[in-house]
Amino acid sequence: MNPFQTLITQDSEINRIQGNISNALNQASPVDVVTVDKANYALKTIPGLLIIPTSNISGGSQVNVYLPDALKIPGQGFFFKKTDSTSNQITFSSPAKNKQGQNQTVEAASSYSNSSALAYGRLVSDGNNWWLV
Repeated sequence: MNPFQTLITQDSEINRIQGNISNALNQASPVDVVTVDKANYALKTIPGLLIIPTSNISGGSQVNVYLPDALKIPGQGFFFKKTDSTSNQITFSSPAKNKQGQNQTVEAASSYSNSSALAYGRLVSDGNNWWLV
């Protein structure tokens, strides 16, 4: 084979691979974004991103987010983002029981709270309790 033909063939293969990568990136699933709209909010499904605008919710300076049963969704999690710089608090808790028959914990406590401006994080179920990762 002619050396120039080899280079042309290699360039074609590189272009094909780059095209496949671009297509895969463009076809990635969109993230499901859910916005909290009340002071006591129960998550029924796991979103990709939970937006918490604490200064826009009537009912005080705290937003309570009730997590779904960690036993039913091991390995699943979501990102959360507080979208204001107030000292309003967000609190995550789970009303379900874990495998030991105790209330499920969030970060090894009955609930996890954060009042930092523009707070963010990711909560994930280990199949028993919830963890901030």
